[in-house]
Amino acid sequence: MKDISFLFVPAVASVDDGEYGWMYEGIARLTVIESQHRAGNADDAQTVQELVADRADETQAKAHWIIAQHGTTPSPEAVVGFAMIVLFTTYDREKARLWFCVHPDYRGQGIGSALLEQFETISRADGRMILLSPVLFGPAEDTDAPQIGFFTKRGYVIDLVDRGSVLALPLDEVRVAELMASVEGHNDGYRLHTWISTIPEQWMESFARLQEAFIRDLPRGDVNWDEEVWDRERVERRIARLHACGMASALTVAEEIASGTLVGYTELRWTPSASNLAADQYVTIVLNQHRGHRLGLWLKLVNLAAAQEVCPSLARIHTFNATINEPMLAVNVAMGFQGAGGCAQMAKVVASDPG
Repeated sequence: MKDISFLFVPAVASVDDGEYGWMYEGIARLTVIESQHRAGNADDAQTVQELVADRADETQAKAHWIIAQHGTTPSPEAVVGFAMIVLFTTYDREKARLWFCVHPDYRGQGIGSALLEQFETISRADGRMILLSPVLFGPAEDTDAPQIGFFTKRGYVIDLVDRGSVLALPLDEVRVAELMASVEGHNDGYRLHTWISTIPEQWMESFARLQEAFIRDLPRGDVNWDEEVWDRERVERRIARLHACGMASALTVAEEIASGTLVGYTELRWTPSASNLAADQYVTIVLNQHRGHRLGLWLKLVNLAAAQEVCPSLARIHTFNATINEPMLAVNVAMGFQGAGGCAQMAKVVASDPG
């Protein structure tokens, strides 16, 4: 690791921060390089604005960000690795999570090992016993990818695997019509509402209940996760964070007409810009007692149309689904999603630092 130093990244108030802004620019630059190296495009890259908003948000967790700097001159090009360490504070206080990356040209020099050691040291000192790190792998790889082997050699195991999928746009109009026709007759008693980058005040409490259900029903591996409490204030913070990151969203919800409550939703997010061609499929959920009405497919078709109307330049949608989540995978296949790599959740149980 000749000429490599490790620096902590402080939170900043603005993307134009004169002292530390180069660190955020360097991390954003590295996410572009990593995404292109793994997937052949920069769809997974993060903007500087997203990074600044992420680093500043400690409402649910404490953050420790570290960069690996090559040389001594502060510049975005000098950032050749980073680690984002998250120590949960409101829920799952025994857990810590790591996102990390090393520039492809600097791998094999011990930078990744040093960043992982920092993660484990900080986590253990804070009493965290369950260490987690999601690891992305490319379309030509599987769970035997080198980056997963990096963790298994250090005592981590694969806890859960998500399949990555991509949907090319626009969808064939005939196929969309066929899919919508397959929903008819199954969705009686429900209606949909679509909102762009917001959630109306009168629906916040009902949406909070959906969020709690999503956390509770999310496909898990062997790691146990706490149930979470959502309220109006937390929903408002969710919206504010979306805006702070400079992102837009299309969110479609299903209302049970008889009760006037929300029973399902789906969301797409993207960064508005002339050059952005991709959106991410976030949560899709239908409450257990309302499944079997093809609401998931209906929600996703209507929401996709709304997103394309707002952002007609979108050329593809990315999503991740647990390989054990067969119903949602079936919906995605029906829409035309194709496999595109995946993500392995790596987990390790350790003893807390006695000091």
